Amino acid sequence: MTEFSFIIEQRHIDIRDHAATFSNSLYNGSCELPEHHQCDIDPNQTLTPVISKNGYRIGDIIHTTYGILDYKCDSKEGVKLAPDTVKNIESGAIKAILIWSWIVKANDDLKVGDKVTYKIKGWIDAKEALALRDPITGRFKYKKLNVL
Repeated sequence: MTEFSFIIEQRHIDIRDHAATFSNSLYNGSCELPEHHQCDIDPNQTLTPVISKNGYRIGDIIHTTYGILDYKCDSKEGVKLAPDTVKNIESGAIKAILIWSWIVKANDDLKVGDKVTYKIKGWIDAKEALALRDPITGRFKYKKLNVL
């Protein structure tokens, strides 16, 4: 597992606020920040430009080695795969799910100058994640992750 930290800038607040318009949650909007940060620091990762009909990107990033990845925040209840994510996995667009978690959480009152820290736990093949997904909760639990 690799740990990353960054200081919140106004552009991070703007990213969070824009993402929150889709999820109606500032916390969920903050969950977009690690993928943006990874694209800032890793030349192998680029935000996906492909937008679906409902305004969501198809996957979160394009990785030069792994293809289209979707970043998902881990939780005690398991990793949530939303219906749009499921459709994009089934179509073959999303190749892998990258799982991360907050160490120093970005909260609703995130401000410029705050420091957030997250760790990347690893990745799982998207089809494998889909096979593990509970159809009622939409969540899956994993036993082992690949290292990015």
